[in-house]
Amino acid sequence: MSRLANANKQAKVIKALKRAGFQIRSGGKHQIVVDAEGNFRSTIPRAKELNVYTLRAILKQVGLSEKEFLALYR
Repeated sequence: MSRLANANKQAKVIKALKRAGFQIRSGGKHQIVVDAEGNFRSTIPRAKELNVYTLRAILKQVGLSEKEFLALYR
């Protein structure tokens, strides 16, 4: 089982991305992740829990490794 399977709560994922220096903007059914310069990086669906594959795709788009993300998630 992937270590990301236990780190899939949407609210905590957003907090971890904020700790990494990203800004979260509100969209319709998704929240938008932008970097410090305001450049688009990814979107996060509004769901209580994120699928592991979706979370991996988000991390790839923002340029964080699983290890870096898990350190920020806790």
